[in-house]
Amino acid sequence: MLFKLFGTYSAAAAWSVLLLNALFASATAWAMHKAGNRAFGKNVGAIAAWIWALSPYIVTMSIKVWETSLSALLVMSGALLYWRVRDQSSSQVWAFWGLYWAITVLVNPALLVFFVALSIGAAWQKERWPATQLVLAAVVFGAALSPWIVRNYARFHAIYPVRNNFGEELWLGNHEGVRGPDDETRHPLADARELSSYRELGERDFVVAKRQAAVTYIAGHPAEFMALTLRRILYFWSSPRGSGWVVVSALAFCGLILAVRREFPRALPFAVALLIYPIPYCVTHADNWYRHPIEPVVILLAVFAGCSCLARGAVDRRQTRGT
Repeated sequence: MLFKLFGTYSAAAAWSVLLLNALFASATAWAMHKAGNRAFGKNVGAIAAWIWALSPYIVTMSIKVWETSLSALLVMSGALLYWRVRDQSSSQVWAFWGLYWAITVLVNPALLVFFVALSIGAAWQKERWPATQLVLAAVVFGAALSPWIVRNYARFHAIYPVRNNFGEELWLGNHEGVRGPDDETRHPLADARELSSYRELGERDFVVAKRQAAVTYIAGHPAEFMALTLRRILYFWSSPRGSGWVVVSALAFCGLILAVRREFPRALPFAVALLIYPIPYCVTHADNWYRHPIEPVVILLAVFAGCSCLARGAVDRRQTRGT
């Protein structure tokens, strides 16, 4: 759309994308503040929002021309909406819930796990299982996705809800000669032979062939697959190299444990972000920009863990002085 408005690969289109990313990142700080206040208290929300707003790393990620900044905003806003859905049972709220996640999945299909898990979580806490509202949310979700599904069927003659590239992504991380957790050297955009194969087979058959090759490799090399997966998990939570992000990740997992112990239903969006969302990247290929959509959650939980430790330390000091 921006290319139509400002010209294909024009300077005006580039600046408009960067401006939108800046707006999305700014709105994410607001959502973090609201979510932190709701889940952990005002101090956690304010500190996390300021860290997000002032971090050079976050500014750098906002410069990337991709959906990552918008995805981060959608995850945090989805957490706020989840708490509202839990507290209300109106059909209008559930219908909006389905519409919201349909739009979100069109932006980033990997975020589908939030819609599924949080819908179940929101319904689980009701006195009566809200079957009608769940069906309504699912119908609205499907209806909003249907034009894209129809488009994909007309183009590929197969049912693909949003994307069909998982087989290719799985092969990129699992084939002979993989060099690391983020190896994309055999991607058609980087390898002339792969690009030639893509053009010859067409996208659908190319992806099917890559999926079959990846499954064959994994079945024949289970030890190598496990080793690669462990490397990807470590890299997902520590990249970029030398950044020290592994410390933030460790604090975030500590914060998740504290949040779950405090109130599991309210902590469910954080659990989905840290425990379920990363799975596709851990079996394909990992990088920090794949992690960026959940980085607001990571920062919130890390700040919560830090504040909890400081508060506990202050209590211990007062008790020590009192004795």
